[in-house]
Amino acid sequence: MQRIRSSLQSMGLNRENKVQQLVIGSVAGFATGYLAMKVGKKVAFLVGGSIILFQVAQIRGLTSSNWEDAQNRARSVTDSLKSTGGSWKESAKAFASKNTCFAASFVGGFLIGVSCKH
Repeated sequence: MQRIRSSLQSMGLNRENKVQQLVIGSVAGFATGYLAMKVGKKVAFLVGGSIILFQVAQIRGLTSSNWEDAQNRARSVTDSLKSTGGSWKESAKAFASKNTCFAASFVGGFLIGVSCKH
């Protein structure tokens, strides 16, 4: 959290300058949303294609799976994520509550970026 605060201060972003927060938040949100949309479509295509190819290979007998082992490993990963998940959520919540103008403009820019069709 301290690194984020020092990075924002080095850019000249402070709570007093709301216009600057609005501009930087909107631009950062738009860029993040636009990239998330572009990358997300490609990732979804690759994951979907991989699942289909895996099923075809399994039907043809080219591969076999130990689903019990996969479920146990997935459970252990989700349990470890649950135990460490609270810290970053609390940090983000505290940052957003202290910098509401920046956070709101980031969300707005993000949604606009996601909605772009290019």
